[in-house]
Formats: sequence, C-alpha cells, structure tokens
Amino acid sequence: MSFLPFSTGWAVPGAAIIAAGLGTVLLYACAGAPEAGAARRAEALLQAGDAEAALQVYREAQGRFPDAAVLRHGEGLALYLLERDTDAEAALRRAIDLDPAEPGPHVTLGHVLARSGRPDEALFAYRRAVELKPSEAAAWKGMGYTLYNLRRYGEAREALVKYLDFAPSAPDRFAVTQLITALSAYDGEGEAGGDGDSGGASEPDP
Repeated sequence: MSFLPFSTGWAVPGAAIIAAGLGTVLLYACAGAPEAGAARRAEALLQAGDAEAALQVYREAQGRFPDAAVLRHGEGLALYLLERDTDAEAALRRAIDLDPAEPGPHVTLGHVLARSGRPDEALFAYRRAVELKPSEAAAWKGMGYTLYNLRRYGEAREALVKYLDFAPSAPDRFAVTQLITALSAYDGEGEAGGDGDSGGASEPDP
C-alpha cells in the first residue's frame, strides 16, 4: 500500500491556533522592550480575531521601531491570517534577518510555505526552528504534518512524537496520538523522499 488512509483534518494552522499560540510568543519575545506596548495591543487584536487591525498596529509601530524583529514577525503573522502569503513571507524573512536566532518567525514562515505548496522549503524552516530551540512544539507539529502530506510516514511519526513530548497538554493530543498509532503500524514502504533521513536542516532546491 503506497498511501496511509488516515485523515488528519490538518493542513496548516488557522486563525484560532495562531492567535492563541504564536501570538503569545510574540509578546513574550519582546517583554520589557520599548515595542512591547504595541505588540501587546496587536496581540489582543489577534486574540479577538481582528488580524486587519493588528496588522495596522504592527505597521504603525514599525515607524518608531524599524528594527524590531518581533513587529516584523507580528506583521507576517497577521498577513498569514489574512491569507496574503506573499507579503507574509517577505515580512517573516525580514524578521529572520533582524533576529536569526529567534525560532518563532521560522515556525510561522513554515506555515506560510506549507500553505503555498512549498513543502521542502517549509520543512527547512521548521527544522531551522528546532535547531534553534529543540522544544519548539509548533515546529515539530508543522514538520510532522508536512512530512505526512509528503507520505514520509516514518519521519512524520518521529516529529509528531516530539510534538507531544514538548506539548503534553496539547488540545489535539488525542487526534495526534491516533495518527501516531496508525503510523506506528506502517513499515514506511510508501514514503517519498528516498531513505527517509531527516538529518539536519539543508537548503531546499529553488
């Protein structure tokens, strides 16, 4: 059998997941910094589901703090929620340029690239995030489902196990555990991508 018949119900995170999860990360990332007030206001708007208003706050704040990576990340996050993926990618890459050691923008970039039909680049972004912070649960989850969609089931299982290791109270734990169980019974014959070595991050082909 070349395909594991299991519905994940997941493609890439939507507004509720992003606003409740990564939005909080944005605030923590700049706690105590001059731009923290703007980030806090924008996060509240994301939590309320108003990505358009949050985008305006982020962009206005960039006029005062042009080199604040957290504001560029927030801009990319809001654009992602507005499904403006090209603009989101540009903002997130700028955030990474400003603070390459922060894993959050890499995770959000992975979501953008996965939705844009660029799974190899998405995997590179997720892997870079876990290189920077091995406990970055959102990156392991994104990696796991991207690998699943590529039918690289052994690697997908490993990534999803890591996700639950680092997010033991995740609200989707039951569904993810079911998928891991199904993948455990699969011998990997249908995997795409050669020998299945997930290794370190390597730049995808253009």
